[in-house]
Amino acid sequence: MELLFDQSGLQHTLESRVRVNARFGPSDGALVCQRVCELLAADSLAVAAQLRTLDLKPLDSSAGRFSAELTPRLRLRFEAVSEAAPRARGDGQIDLAQVRVIRIVGIEETQ
Repeated sequence: MELLFDQSGLQHTLESRVRVNARFGPSDGALVCQRVCELLAADSLAVAAQLRTLDLKPLDSSAGRFSAELTPRLRLRFEAVSEAAPRARGDGQIDLAQVRVIRIVGIEETQ
């Protein structure tokens, strides 16, 4: 998949293992890098949804907003890019198999 970013600062951080480790620590940083690589390697959001390590969850699936687990305490929020996310069967849900571009919105801490 192709990853776009809402914030250039987050893109700058996620593009470098050194910056990821500086922001999240070496242990969490390694997991963050691994999960971002898993998203990049997936052919579509449907493939990424099958990876249990990502624990993909819809935030508002009809609007194409989701989250994925980076570490046990960090989740990545993202949205399907509208041109890349055709609706399926008129039910208003996104066909995950056709989503090949996502926009990273942010990273949030979980409890």
